[in-house]
Amino acid sequence: MKRGVSEEIKPQKYRLGLAAGSSESVAVGHSVFAKANAEAGIGATDYYCKRGAVALRAAREVLAYGDMIVKEPR
Repeated sequence: MKRGVSEEIKPQKYRLGLAAGSSESVAVGHSVFAKANAEAGIGATDYYCKRGAVALRAAREVLAYGDMIVKEPR
């Protein structure tokens, strides 16, 4: 399964979906796509890439590639 992770869009909010589970997802054979620099708000650099995810330039790319989109609730 292709899992997509985009950045938080609310002002002054920096939550991330699938942060803890991204390496486990990759380990069991899933592909993880994350918006490049989505983790910048929490001070983590290349967090998802270091865990095997592929960084994409735009949120719309994440939405296009992912079979499942992981995001924080509204």
